[in-house]
Amino acid sequence: MSRGDQLASATPASEKWPRGKVPFWVGEAFAQDPRWTPQAPLSGQQQADVAIVGGGFTGLWAALALRQRRPQARIVVLEAQFCAAGASGMNGGFSHGYWDALPRLLQDFGEADALAIAEAGSEAQRQIERFCSEHAPQARFSAGGRVKLASSARQLERFDEYFRIARVYGLGDRIRAADPREIAGYCRLPSVVGGIHFAETATVQPAQLVLALRREALRRGVRIHEASPVRGVQEARDGYVVQTTAGSVLAGDVVLASNASLATHPLLRRKLTNFSSYVLATRPIPDKLRQMGWNSDIGFSTAKMFLNWFRKTPDQRIVFGTGGGPIGFNGASSGALLQHPGTYRKLLGDFLQMFPQCTASDIACDWAGAVELSTDRLPFFGTLPGTRIHYGCGYSGHGVNATWIGGRILAELVTGDAAEWSRLPFHTRAVADWPREPFRYLGGRLFRSGLMAYEDALEAGRAPSLYASLVQRLSSIGPVRLGAR
Repeated sequence: MSRGDQLASATPASEKWPRGKVPFWVGEAFAQDPRWTPQAPLSGQQQADVAIVGGGFTGLWAALALRQRRPQARIVVLEAQFCAAGASGMNGGFSHGYWDALPRLLQDFGEADALAIAEAGSEAQRQIERFCSEHAPQARFSAGGRVKLASSARQLERFDEYFRIARVYGLGDRIRAADPREIAGYCRLPSVVGGIHFAETATVQPAQLVLALRREALRRGVRIHEASPVRGVQEARDGYVVQTTAGSVLAGDVVLASNASLATHPLLRRKLTNFSSYVLATRPIPDKLRQMGWNSDIGFSTAKMFLNWFRKTPDQRIVFGTGGGPIGFNGASSGALLQHPGTYRKLLGDFLQMFPQCTASDIACDWAGAVELSTDRLPFFGTLPGTRIHYGCGYSGHGVNATWIGGRILAELVTGDAAEWSRLPFHTRAVADWPREPFRYLGGRLFRSGLMAYEDALEAGRAPSLYASLVQRLSSIGPVRLGAR
């Protein structure tokens, strides 16, 4: 069976990716792993102590954390397609904690909890680096740092709060100003007036990391069934029956780790809404990268509310993405959400504006994925009331480190062990609801268009319209957070 046939056999007939576009990371990872074969779908009836729904970062980190705490526990992971098919295999591959969110964390949670979240992100960064060193060198964890770029004076003004906080808390080794000359030393980019350098950022090949987690979970005795979409979870006398297309698992605890699909769950759908992220990857362009002076592993993001981010790969490609895709209606995570021509045209336009040395012919592939968004842009973890069904979701596009933390929280919720990680606001806070449909969808579209118009006007040196300015003001107040984290 060819690799393409193997991928197809693990993917439902309704295409996992629009127009059959396989994300670059997934295609590269499977091409480089000739030993990969799909795990058999679940068939018949099985029993387990814990059934985990979802074989991405959250589910696999949780499985490994549970195995560490309960070596004899029977753990089953049920993956609808194949491990790396979801958001964990198609994200930007930025690994970073929460120091870049510190202004908002301090505002929302106060000093003690804000610093606890940031330190937890740092520990996750260390542990992911350690895991990659020991088990996933092919994931190419590279701690090159990241610069958030300002392209207007208004954006630059927003950075003042970061620098004030860095001075107050002695964070100069983690957060500092980067002037245009320094940024040009990393890569010569147009229209940059300044930036923030975040030292605690690495890049990683996300699909390779997922496959390494999968291998390690299998090695430690975790049962994984791919091509096993879960159809329902029903309470039973001795636990819960997790039903798939061709089988079932009776488990004492269930972990829901399917991310964007949880936006349709009856008890979670008011806490989540889905929007989309669009990404492109170039062919190898070493000559053009040399023209740009991009000779390090540093990554970049913009200060837009719906940001662009970009990085290069070891084989001299640029991977460039946007968080500005459309919003899904009523928890949608596929269909028109991932096939929006206007978003792709804007992604391409932003790419060509940022890299005038490139042309559309340099692009090798593009893809899109659903991102589940909580109202405050932070993930959350908990247990459905009156049950032993636990969940983790709301990563809002920042999941590589947060999923490691989430795996620890979910393991604590299952085992009831000392609450080291579940004391964090990721578990303890009350998450505000999104408005009901259709107001969530209609309001989201209005805010998206207004915020984009506001940023486009500033970058063009124009005064934003009254409507755009009003939307920008409204986006920064109240329990719902829009735009970049």
